[in-house]
Amino acid sequence: MMRYGKILLSVVITLLPSAVISQQFSVAPLGMSDRENDQLYGPVVSVDETTWRVDYSRRTVVKGEFVMSYLTTYRSDGGVESQINKDNQGMELTKTVHQYEENGDKRVSTTYSSDGQRTLQMLYLYTSDGLCASIRLTDALAVTISTSEVSHGQNWSGVDEVFADGEVRATVYKYNDKGRLTEISVKSNNEQTRTEMRLDSNGHPVKQTVTSTTQKSTYTYEYEVDEHRNWVRRIKYEKGTPVMLTTRIIKYE
Repeated sequence: MMRYGKILLSVVITLLPSAVISQQFSVAPLGMSDRENDQLYGPVVSVDETTWRVDYSRRTVVKGEFVMSYLTTYRSDGGVESQINKDNQGMELTKTVHQYEENGDKRVSTTYSSDGQRTLQMLYLYTSDGLCASIRLTDALAVTISTSEVSHGQNWSGVDEVFADGEVRATVYKYNDKGRLTEISVKSNNEQTRTEMRLDSNGHPVKQTVTSTTQKSTYTYEYEVDEHRNWVRRIKYEKGTPVMLTTRIIKYE
């Protein structure tokens, strides 16, 4: 049985359409670092990732409207040290810093605005055997936004999140035998969304099917990888047409 313990801000956000994007969590297999859960190979120090919409008017992939840019840095043990959200000029918009216990458990994640003011904070609690048990999300004034209970099973994990306004959101993550994320199911009030991913030999999603209560969408992905098998360029297709281009600058030790 594969146990799941470390809680992560999921990098699959860049793969999901806006209907699915929220405060996503992904619970990594126990013993797998953030870096490994982010499907990175080798001694990666940082990943600078930028996404644009594709201008396909000339039937070729050209960078169009800027979408997002993130710089993620990793600790020597593979844990995420910080994540910086940047604008199209490379200026910092927000920065999230993660604090750990000596045993490697992530205890606090704090997000700051560009002027250094705290905007969000996540507090994590663990069971005696190292499994993440609960998460509390607070705002700038330390007022609780939501509380989440985390459950664990064989090749799956779940996060039941209750918001201060009474909304309830239940998310279930499913993994293959290698610990790679293959499915996300989200239930919130009367809405339900399931995202299924088919992976290539490197663990990168090449096909994604998103089924909601009102529609079903399919996306495919094409990658260019470096000598470490990490992708440095990704094109997202919808109905055979390129719609998103993402590039990554990866630094190694």
